[in-house]
Amino acid sequence: MNFFRSHSRFWHWKVAWAFSLLEVTLAMGLMMFCIGSLIGLISIGLSNQQSATEQTKAVLSLESVSTCIRQVSPDSQGICHVTLPAQDPLGFDFVSGGEPVSLSFGFTEAGTFCKAEDHGPNRRGTVHIKLTPPASDGEAGYASVSAAWLASATYEQGGWTHQLGSVETVVYFNFP
Repeated sequence: MNFFRSHSRFWHWKVAWAFSLLEVTLAMGLMMFCIGSLIGLISIGLSNQQSATEQTKAVLSLESVSTCIRQVSPDSQGICHVTLPAQDPLGFDFVSGGEPVSLSFGFTEAGTFCKAEDHGPNRRGTVHIKLTPPASDGEAGYASVSAAWLASATYEQGGWTHQLGSVETVVYFNFP
């Protein structure tokens, strides 16, 4: 009898500290909810990181275009040549007192530019420039430069279509 009582107390103690099926189910449900929330947060974080990367590439392309425009000066015939870093020659010309120039072209993963029609695998987005030359020598000209990301982004009638985001700047320049 003594033997039975000592073992029954031990067995009773073991049962008293065990978890019921309901408690285990609730704990598993709570754990699955937490894991699901973490997976959701990771996907949002990755999406935001990718968007920030694309925005950075667009800003770097704006800076490159702005630098090219600021460095322009007229040649002996008064024509200004803006040449952009590209695999194929890419640029445009304007004259002081001339008509505004408006054009679009793509920017690539490597930080170079491509023609608007070129939608190769390295294209990241589109840059649009509307350059207003100075009215005369000694005055400043300006260019409205904007970039949008997704390779399919296009600039139509004063606005972007098919883009995830865009950035823009205004560049003022004068001739030396």
